[in-house]
Amino acid sequence: MPASVRRLLLILLLIAATGDQWAVMQSAAWITMLVSSLRTDSLPQAVTDTFDGKHPCQLCKAIAKGESSQKKTDLMPNPTRLVFLPPARESALTAPERFQIVRMHLDKIAQSPVKQPLTPPPRAICA
Repeated sequence: MPASVRRLLLILLLIAATGDQWAVMQSAAWITMLVSSLRTDSLPQAVTDTFDGKHPCQLCKAIAKGESSQKKTDLMPNPTRLVFLPPARESALTAPERFQIVRMHLDKIAQSPVKQPLTPPPRAICA
């Protein structure tokens, strides 16, 4: 299957899954109305007649009817209660069961062994 056909199929599936088919159909209806109005009227009049909502075409009426019937069937009954899953026992943000604060004195930190740099520096790295 060519890549363009797969992309088109994916777009159509996403539109159907999100319920945006009504918006796509309404856009097509508006374009059709605008084109047919431009044959007889001026551009400002055609745009006004298309988008004012007072002059719906047959396709617009069918889309409104189909959209309202789908919204009625998509409604879920009222849930009686919400169910939450218990939190996981092991989590990155939970404190361990035994927690102990260890105090360190600054003099112990200052006495930590420090490695002296190599003298003279290795020639292989500098070359």
